[in-house]
Amino acid sequence: MFILPVNVTADIERLMRDFLWSNGEFKRGKAKVNWADVCRPKAPLDACWSLRKILHIRSSVAGFIVKQLGNGTSTSAWYDNWLPCGPIGNIISYRDLYEANFSKKEVVSDIVGNDVWNVPNEWLDKYRIIFDNDPPILVNNKDDVCKWRTMYAKLTSFSVKVAWQDLCDEWVDVKWAKLVWFSQCVPRHSFITWVALHSKLKTPDKYIVVNHQFAQGCPFCLTQKASHNHLFFKCDYPKGVWNYFKMLGNLDFAPDEWYGIIEFLEKRPINKSIWSIIQRLILGACVYYVWQEINLRLFQNKSRPMNDLVKIIKKTIMLKLAGLTIKKSRQTKPTFELWNLKENGDFGLNLNDD
Repeated sequence: MFILPVNVTADIERLMRDFLWSNGEFKRGKAKVNWADVCRPKAPLDACWSLRKILHIRSSVAGFIVKQLGNGTSTSAWYDNWLPCGPIGNIISYRDLYEANFSKKEVVSDIVGNDVWNVPNEWLDKYRIIFDNDPPILVNNKDDVCKWRTMYAKLTSFSVKVAWQDLCDEWVDVKWAKLVWFSQCVPRHSFITWVALHSKLKTPDKYIVVNHQFAQGCPFCLTQKASHNHLFFKCDYPKGVWNYFKMLGNLDFAPDEWYGIIEFLEKRPINKSIWSIIQRLILGACVYYVWQEINLRLFQNKSRPMNDLVKIIKKTIMLKLAGLTIKKSRQTKPTFELWNLKENGDFGLNLNDD
């Protein structure tokens, strides 16, 4: 209901930035993604703004607000937007209004009568952009109505949704948004995947070489440049992890490199089916745990066999699936068997004891 003070919102945003980028400690850190991009919606949405907020941007809103004339008695002759050229008070000088014995209070019915302009004759030549238009036809028993003119010049009733869509910057829909953010996702997996999709994970190829460890490149093969595309999932170790879950995720024809995988998944149906959910869980979990393994090798000199990492990822996804309520379908039975899950009544899943 009330606009927060600037200092309060700045402090809140600082806390959120520190939480995301400062390794769990509230200290100044280097952000990997611009804060303006962090705050952008995943797709153009019908986000809701209060009328009070709109009033703060009234200069931007004014051109969209149009008066549709009825009897012309509630529309300002000078300041409302009722002609194609816009408010005529922006064109006619105040001196001319004063010399013609007009005030600022006239309504449209004061300057239009019997389908003619009731204005000084010299105005007809001086302000042709206005008065070359035929005067509006007023209807005595009809009220003036305030309308919203969209960016496509369509007159419609005002709504916050329509205003938001017209006033916000035009953003191209993010095709991969639903691959990352969905109701069944694991948030920490989605966050790392989101950063990876912005190519902002600090992979070894982005480090300034300060020791031989980073000079070695990929922490798995030690020979190739450790780029996003190599680490997810062209290198043998992450590729082996990815190929294992391609079989479990009905992704037999998916590529083995980052950009190809994302393009492949974008073209597949993204919905609430069991396979769609599993495929997105696999993507997030594989990216998250491969990234975790990369950091273990770089910073802690630890490593895990591929089979161990596969078991961790599989167990994580199974636990997530076991907590979901899933309707039976032709797809569910073979899925349960493949993932070693059992039905719990008509809905829901449990892990098998074995």
